[in-house]
Amino acid sequence: MGLRLLTVALGILGFGTVHLRAQFFSGSSDFSDSAGWAVNFSTGGAGLVVNGTLGRLGFGSPSTSGTGGWFWIGTGAAAWENSWTAAVDVTNNIGAAQLTGTPNVTLRSYLEVYFPGRSTPLSRWGLFHSTNASGEYSESARFSNLYNTMGGAEQFIAASVATTVTFRVDFDAINKVLTGFISTDGRVTYVNTGSFDIDTGVNPWDPQPTGLGIGLWSGATNWAVTGNAIEMYFDNFSVTVVPEPSGAGTMAGALTLLICLGVRSRHRRACKPGANRRRVSALTRARCFVDV
Repeated sequence: MGLRLLTVALGILGFGTVHLRAQFFSGSSDFSDSAGWAVNFSTGGAGLVVNGTLGRLGFGSPSTSGTGGWFWIGTGAAAWENSWTAAVDVTNNIGAAQLTGTPNVTLRSYLEVYFPGRSTPLSRWGLFHSTNASGEYSESARFSNLYNTMGGAEQFIAASVATTVTFRVDFDAINKVLTGFISTDGRVTYVNTGSFDIDTGVNPWDPQPTGLGIGLWSGATNWAVTGNAIEMYFDNFSVTVVPEPSGAGTMAGALTLLICLGVRSRHRRACKPGANRRRVSALTRARCFVDV
């Protein structure tokens, strides 16, 4: 019995809860430079550009429609195999004073999660400033789940409005579930925007997904954005791998089991018939009479 328990304990100790590729996935960016990022796309002369002086990733666009996106290097299989949490601050200082009266303007900045190789993201969390055909202004922090609609109409969940908003995404690698959060008070409290399973759904992906990507995306329609990282920008990005529940706690339990096995083994040897009781402590000799 003792040998079997020892084998189990050693097996538990050897169980890896974070895959090796995670070391290339975890990281952060204050946008003092472009380290860790790759340009994904740029349309209409727009794009995301680092402002090293301010330490921000600013969006710039001409008056015609334009978009720009970056993706985090090291995602893919590592982001699919490991649980993680990612967060970024998003700011849009272009508000009602500037936009009211100009019809059909949209300004969007999103934190996105996507399957590599697919043009449509699984989901996005971001700021959405717009005017309607009459020039009436509105803004909100929103979550959009595109997965189950497979490119259909976006389903928005409005949250508290603020100039700067933090968007956070948690991924559960065991259950393949994404959960989004929005904070409007500097990451003190978060609003849960909901969870959804990306391994199964209304229209499961085929073939089976083997990776995930994390990206930042901005777009403008009918409005010029300077691109100086003062009007629209991202800041304070981070992604951190979260060890699975069987990590530190299980290892501590296995170590405790190993210690207990050693103590128990010594105790039984001391209590065997014919054992030299003079070489063991009085406490051990007393325990021999109540050994079960």
